[in-house]
Amino acid sequence: MSRFSSFAWDLYKQSDEGKKAISRPLVSHLQQLAELDTPQNFEHELCWMRQFAYNRDSIFFNKTINLAFAIRYRTKNIQPPTIQRATEVFETFVNKGITFETLASTHSDFAVLNDAKGDDESKRYYSEIYTLIAHISAGLHMRWPELFAPYFFSYRFDQFSTICRNYGIEIPPVPGKRQERERALYYARINEQLQKFRTTHGLTPAELNAFLYDFAFKDLKLATHHNELPAASRVWFVIGGRGTHEDFDFVDNAQPTDVSFWQCGVETRPGDIVVLWCSSPRSCVHSIWRSVAPGFVDPFFYYYSTSRISRPIKIPDIPFSELSVHPTFADTPAVRARFQGRGGKPIPTSQYNAILEMAADKGFDTSILPSAPADLPTLDLNLKNERDVETQLIEPLLERLGYATPDYVRQLTVKIGRRERIIPDYAIGLRSHNGQTTVSILIEAKLDILSERQRDVDFRQARSYGKVLNAHQILLAARQGLWLYKNDLGDFDKDRFEFWNWIELGTADRFAELRDRIGKPAAMAKSS
Repeated sequence: MSRFSSFAWDLYKQSDEGKKAISRPLVSHLQQLAELDTPQNFEHELCWMRQFAYNRDSIFFNKTINLAFAIRYRTKNIQPPTIQRATEVFETFVNKGITFETLASTHSDFAVLNDAKGDDESKRYYSEIYTLIAHISAGLHMRWPELFAPYFFSYRFDQFSTICRNYGIEIPPVPGKRQERERALYYARINEQLQKFRTTHGLTPAELNAFLYDFAFKDLKLATHHNELPAASRVWFVIGGRGTHEDFDFVDNAQPTDVSFWQCGVETRPGDIVVLWCSSPRSCVHSIWRSVAPGFVDPFFYYYSTSRISRPIKIPDIPFSELSVHPTFADTPAVRARFQGRGGKPIPTSQYNAILEMAADKGFDTSILPSAPADLPTLDLNLKNERDVETQLIEPLLERLGYATPDYVRQLTVKIGRRERIIPDYAIGLRSHNGQTTVSILIEAKLDILSERQRDVDFRQARSYGKVLNAHQILLAARQGLWLYKNDLGDFDKDRFEFWNWIELGTADRFAELRDRIGKPAAMAKSS
């Protein structure tokens, strides 16, 4: 149900702040949301090739351009009359790349965004589209404001989702992490829904911008900071400086109130501890941060899952040479891999405590650092096995979500060929038609899911059940929380899920999110 109020919107439009926001230049909307290390303008550095008119020699050089202006100029001779044609224009950028060209009397300069990888036209650097979507969408909006909305929610897909959920804007299914082309195309799917919302409520393009980047933020009180952080539930390991040294400049000069966006797991929670590692050539533990927002998936973020972190505390550098010989770290898989592939992963409390000890040995006062977390936040229940999880956690939750006992089946038995298999622990929205059994939601109960590896194992089990029964959603439930996966295009993706721990399900907002996804009305609608 949409909370959009024409009365409230009209009052806003007539107010001084509303008039100011509606008349605001496009780049000012970007700057309204920009944090310290996110884009403040539409400039971007491209690699150019210069070809000379009188010989075959070419030179390569880097030059920064206003990419939004370049996109607008690049499309000046195209006249898409409809939203469908506009979508085709964007899809051409994704499928064929975007070529920029400048001509002079003696030479021509070329640059290609989303170029082909070698001779294979079907394989491209799609990340150059989705990570620069603010710049590209701004240029398209400048060219055709009635057809393209600027997307400035870089590193803020959680907030964009909240806006859409509250105002009745449909969010298309989010592509998986490895679906590079689909992630590049995803803006077109979002844009279609934003234009539908705009025309439904009679907004001009400028009014839609003000709605997204001013009114909705204020109306929903979308804050990026937490004044008081809860105790940490986990410790996360993040890496700075991969492929660029700009990270080093930022972390070296970061202030306590600065907010940054880093690759973290979806299970990240406000208050969690974040250990920041600087990659080569530094190769050292640099500082300790805190997460100030739940982790979330962002299809426009290169590393896919992220969290906002803040409150940095610089500690003495702890180099790899010292970590690799420390008894807590020596011979661990992470050290043997020199932390390759470890960014955005949780680390054991013992390793965080070892870092504190090494910092203290260097004379650092570790009392100002956050204490190591206790066990993951769980309810104060005596859970000894999976059946306890079912009776003390899952079944009371199902009751809160509106289900009665006849609405679900425990230990569903399904015939597969000549065999009978007992598959999921709970099946909701069970239907049989022409001998085929389908369900809306499957729930698989586990006592503990304490690591990414264990979660992936349990996911594969639940996924196999979900595919057999054409489930719309599968839910892993353990005493650490709930992991919800959606079926998109006939399958589930292990990297695309939402997470709630049991403590936060006691809050109205977080419970409402879960109810909207798997509550009885939602599940029955999907199974009908």
